[in-house]
Amino acid sequence: TATAATDTIHLLNEAGCDSIVQLALVIEPMTAAIHSSLEYFDYDHMEVELTDISTGGAGRQWLIPNSDPKTDLTIYYSIPANLDSVNIGMAETSPFGCRDTAWVMLPFRKEVIWMPNIFTPGNPGTERNGLFASHSQHLKYEEMYIYNRRGELVYRCQAVDCPWDGRDMQGRECPQGSYVYLIRYITEYEPHVTHTLKGTVTLIR
Repeated sequence: TATAATDTIHLLNEAGCDSIVQLALVIEPMTAAIHSSLEYFDYDHMEVELTDISTGGAGRQWLIPNSDPKTDLTIYYSIPANLDSVNIGMAETSPFGCRDTAWVMLPFRKEVIWMPNIFTPGNPGTERNGLFASHSQHLKYEEMYIYNRRGELVYRCQAVDCPWDGRDMQGRECPQGSYVYLIRYITEYEPHVTHTLKGTVTLIR
C-alpha cells in the first residue's frame, strides 16, 4: 500500500574509502479494467459497448478476435451469429512502460423464448389473458407438449404460436397441479436448427 520506497547501499572500496548510494523509488500503481454495457449477448442485443476504466494508465490496445487492434477509449463490438461466446481483452500501458491486461468474456444466449412457471386459465387482465404460452418475437415454428404427473400427454400443438388454455385434448378442464412441458422451436435467426426447452408449470384454479 506504500507509494514510495528508499534503499540505501553503503559501498567500501579497497582503500577503505566509502560512499553511500541512496535509491528512491516512487510506486505508480496501475490496474487495467474494462466496463461492459452487457453481461451477455442475445438476439436483441448483439452489440456491446466497452470502455477503458483503468487507473494509472497512459495508453491501451484492445485485443479483439479477428479484428485489427484498436486504441480508442470506447469501442463497439458486434458478435457474429455463429459464435457462442467471445473474449475481448485490453492491454493497458503505464507512463513508465509497465503493462497490465484485463479481459471480459461475454456468452451469447441464443434462447429467444420465455415461459411462465404459473398460470390461471382464463384469468382476464393477465398476460395472454390466462393462457399458458411462450413469449417471443422471433419464432418461426413451435411444438408444445403438456404432460401430467403420471406422464400422460394432455395437450399437443404444432403451430407458430401454441397457447394452452388449461384443457386437455378432449376439451375437459385439467385439474389444478403441476405439469411438465416440452417445447421444440425454430427461430428466425437459425431457421435450420431445432431447439428444445423443458420445464414445469403450475396450473391454479
